[in-house]
Amino acid sequence: MSNVEFKIERGEIVAILGPNGAGKSSIMKSIVGIVDYEGEIRIDGVDANTKEAKNLFGYVPEEIKLIDHLTPEEFFSFLISIRGAGDDAVERVEKYVRAFGLDEYMDKPIISLSMGNKKNVTIVASLIHNPPYLLLDEPLNGLDAFSARVLKEIVARKSKDGGILLSTHIMEIAEKLSDRVIILNRGSKVAEGSLEELRNYGSLEEAFLKITVSMRVLRRLSPLYDLSHLVFVEAGLKNAAAIRQDVSRVTKVDQVQLHHREVIVYRSSLNFHRSGIL
Repeated sequence: MSNVEFKIERGEIVAILGPNGAGKSSIMKSIVGIVDYEGEIRIDGVDANTKEAKNLFGYVPEEIKLIDHLTPEEFFSFLISIRGAGDDAVERVEKYVRAFGLDEYMDKPIISLSMGNKKNVTIVASLIHNPPYLLLDEPLNGLDAFSARVLKEIVARKSKDGGILLSTHIMEIAEKLSDRVIILNRGSKVAEGSLEELRNYGSLEEAFLKITVSMRVLRRLSPLYDLSHLVFVEAGLKNAAAIRQDVSRVTKVDQVQLHHREVIVYRSSLNFHRSGIL
């Protein structure tokens, strides 16, 4: 990851969208404290590495890692105990267990559960302490239609007074669940905007493809051009004229043919994702 900066407000759902290997999970793991990073991460103004901050979020990782020899009931009791969550947490767990249909599996070893039910256990575990923020890494992977619907309802309710950060490589999920989208490509943030802003490109899928394809074009051109101040590549974007009007101090560098497609490279001192593209 390099120079990734963003903010999530309470009351909104933000989706991190990108192809496999873009850095979505790395961002989540950095916030949680699983991987080292350079920079600053704060949650409600508190350093993310502190115990106080870690009590402010629940985390559902893409890769499920549980204590396999415990039953879900034992696992939840263990988490309630180490968090000192109290009786309200017991009631909360019971509610979510019923919602996800885990009742009949509570006394079975976690290792014997299906992948979908292990994911359900992970989701319930993330909600035990009723955190205001949720970090959901590819949250719908492995869930059946019923569990996915339950999770979507939880996300909608939690976002009313909390904040949700979810990662996905599936455009439809980002489009249906989020208020704002951050697009990553090869470890960098290449775009950020509301769904309404991104719809200037058409659908979210069209926006994603146009932006990431443009970035691939840049990498192909980098041996030929000094792209240190690059802000924009025109590759058939619908609102290209409007973009050029919004970007100040932009000069045309060159016009080339790449795979029978005209690509115009512009330069500026502005940052790519703040250049008026979104």
